[in-house]
Amino acid sequence: MSLFSTSDTKTITHEWIRRFTEFPEPHLGSRDASVQGKVVLLTGSTGAVGCHILHALVQRPHVSKVYCLIRQNKKGKSNTTDQRIEEILAENHISEELTPEQRQKITTISYDVQNPCRLGISSEDYETLRKSVNVIVHNAWAVNFVMDISGFEAHCRGTFDLLSLAMQSELKTKPSFVFISTIGAIMNARPFPVQEKLYGFEAALNGTNYTISKWATEQICAAAATSSLSSSPPNGLGTVSIIRLGQICGDTKHGMWNPKEAVPRCLAAGYTIGFIPATASHDETLRWLPSDVTGAAIADIALLDQISTAASAAAMKIPSVAVYHIENSKTCRWHGDVLAALRRHGMTDFKTLPWHEWAERLAQSDSNVLRNPPYRLLRFYQMAAAGREVRAADGADANVRLALDTTQACRVSPRLAEGTVLDDALFGKFLRYWKTQPDWAGQVYAARL
Repeated sequence: MSLFSTSDTKTITHEWIRRFTEFPEPHLGSRDASVQGKVVLLTGSTGAVGCHILHALVQRPHVSKVYCLIRQNKKGKSNTTDQRIEEILAENHISEELTPEQRQKITTISYDVQNPCRLGISSEDYETLRKSVNVIVHNAWAVNFVMDISGFEAHCRGTFDLLSLAMQSELKTKPSFVFISTIGAIMNARPFPVQEKLYGFEAALNGTNYTISKWATEQICAAAATSSLSSSPPNGLGTVSIIRLGQICGDTKHGMWNPKEAVPRCLAAGYTIGFIPATASHDETLRWLPSDVTGAAIADIALLDQISTAASAAAMKIPSVAVYHIENSKTCRWHGDVLAALRRHGMTDFKTLPWHEWAERLAQSDSNVLRNPPYRLLRFYQMAAAGREVRAADGADANVRLALDTTQACRVSPRLAEGTVLDDALFGKFLRYWKTQPDWAGQVYAARL
């Protein structure tokens, strides 16, 4: 539970916005990057979505290099950044799909988000980035739904440092900047559909500190674009893109969905406490998007290379700050598709309860998270259940989902407009993968699986 009230959180985040928008004067670059192709700086490449962003980028012929910023090892771990990226690519079955030429595009660089001095990047590497990078994709973030708001300050400062790097580039045309946000940052925005634009603090209210920190960083990115336009002469950033991700699920080929995430752990409760939340009177509509499709869509937006000649970026009039919503245009249902598929694939010994009753049942269950992993996210689930009750008290449908406008995203990434069907076979892949992970349903149930 947060140590801060809503007013405190608002004060803290606005202070971050004030401090982390005092950008340096843009450097008047002299290098021409037009002949080198796209050189991308990517953070978060070892994550569930990040590895697929990397995969999508190196597959593009006009991408000549991808620099992967990888966090410095914790004490006691000796594997290098190169070894870490190789392990991640192998674990996600991406290595087997890469050609030698695509592998050669990947270079790793060690960094430390907690280091206030150029993210702890060595002087030599920093100069290399200044002289070559023309696209920055900032995907790294602490995915922690219970961490106090103060724990996210380093991530906001890290975004400031990356924006400053772009402004200090040696290139004549400064890098474009892509920030990966979340739809949670605008969860309270109204009316529906929520537009692909910036919203005030009220839109982030009642969210987790994770989503509020993302909202604050959206404002920092927007301020960077404004600062660049007002510089004299204008020599700041290229396009600043803010991508709000909806619920991401496992990839289409192998169904690899991190068992520690909220949805997989919620479903694991079907084993650990025998119940899964669901509302009998309403079959919730979902727009989950597989991680590999998400990675490819992010690459489309970062590179703007999937826009047809008839609808060029210039014709579309992409603004200096462009906001995109990424979610699946194809829907599935919680009861009729997800839970039914789990039963067909052998997960039959569970019942359903309304959200608030399920959260209460979880609160009363075994608090040992090794035996009962869903308990680790109890606070998050309680907040989700409380949010539904608040909506119901206000006369709204407690199960209504956030309706998003995705017009701009679908124009830039046609694969989003086409959508991805989530079928019985894919749900089966999810379940089979989770069953191989001992920390999904706990120690006691792992043996039984």
